[in-house]
Order: sequence, then C-alpha cells, then structure tokens
Amino acid sequence: MAMILLGIGGLIAFVGAIWLIVVAFKKSILWGFVALLVPLGNVVFAIMNWPSQKPFLILIGGAVLTIIGSVMGASTIAMMPPS
Repeated sequence: MAMILLGIGGLIAFVGAIWLIVVAFKKSILWGFVALLVPLGNVVFAIMNWPSQKPFLILIGGAVLTIIGSVMGASTIAMMPPS
C-alpha cells in the first residue's frame, strides 16, 4: 500500500508541477523561468497569482500522498523483526 501511495502521489505531484510551470510560462517568460529554475519559485508564483491555484493545489496533494506513503513504508519497516 505504501508503494502505491508513493507512486500515485509522485505522479500527481509531477503532473501538478508541470502544469504549474506551463501556467507560469503563459503568464510571462520570466515567471516561467522563475517557476522552473528558482527553488520555491513555483510557490511564490502560486501565492502571487492565486486565481491560478489549481495546479499548485494538485502538486501539494500529490506531495501529501507521497509523504503519507513514505511514513507508512517507514513504519512497516520499523515493525519488522530483526533477521
């Protein structure tokens, strides 16, 4: 189950990130490069252009699923008896 959440969450986050970069490039070339190259630039773009929030929220949702999958996987490994 953890691997499924990791895979689905990663895919959703990837789609949201690409979509957000496309929206940023549609706004302007400068915003596109900021969202693409600057760390947390996509977060700044999403906050300053809140009406185009859907791709950012999809990215966050995918990241949350990925984190949940990671925690589930780590807790499963921690519960295994030593061999």
